[in-house]
Amino acid sequence: MSLMRRHQQAVREAASEGMPHAGYATGHTGGHVLDVMPTGLMGGSQLAAMLDASLAEDLAMLHDVASIERKAEIKRERLIPKYRDYAARLMGESARHELLGYYIVWCFDAGHIEEGLRVAAWAMEHGQPLPERFRAGLPLFVATQTLEWAEREYNAGRAFEPYLTQAQELACSGGDVPDDTVALFHRLRGLRAESDGDLATAECELARAFDLGAKVKTALEGVRKRLARTTETTVTPPAPNPEG
Repeated sequence: MSLMRRHQQAVREAASEGMPHAGYATGHTGGHVLDVMPTGLMGGSQLAAMLDASLAEDLAMLHDVASIERKAEIKRERLIPKYRDYAARLMGESARHELLGYYIVWCFDAGHIEEGLRVAAWAMEHGQPLPERFRAGLPLFVATQTLEWAEREYNAGRAFEPYLTQAQELACSGGDVPDDTVALFHRLRGLRAESDGDLATAECELARAFDLGAKVKTALEGVRKRLARTTETTVTPPAPNPEG
């Protein structure tokens, strides 16, 4: 059943049970919000119905926004705060719901990498997939999204660890990630090590990236030349001959 059809069904069920449609709070502009966390024996089914309805409306709202930057802002400032407690409850009850797949996507789109990795780790463990419209599986999605974020952080001179390594470990443990994608993890760590002056680590990481297909030949050769020069200058000179 499509999300919109589930939304329509949830509205009918909410009306028949005397529930407010999707738990909407009053006094808000620019869309409805969930206001009450249902509890008790019926909490699980009521929560699922409320989330179906609310999520359908928010996805329709996002679809009408043309600007990618504006969409990221909406996810960061409105949707993630709005659904954070609901995502936590679902995970606490080991309950799968499509919201969690979208929540992971929103976290990465908004730059909330730590939270995105945490929820993605839960999703992999509990078999929660990404929404149907995403072609990539969750492990590859985590890898590519973290790599794109880390590339931006590197270019801006900001740190990307420990999240880059965490993402690689999570993605590679959760599925079959292509070699050329894995290579990019090693490439970024190698470039950062070179920038930090750790040439031995840079050579190791860039060599691994090169073996896996990354285009790092020039960078690797440059590191090896610098290492060779460093070795030459640190060689201990021979002791002088006392006999002249």
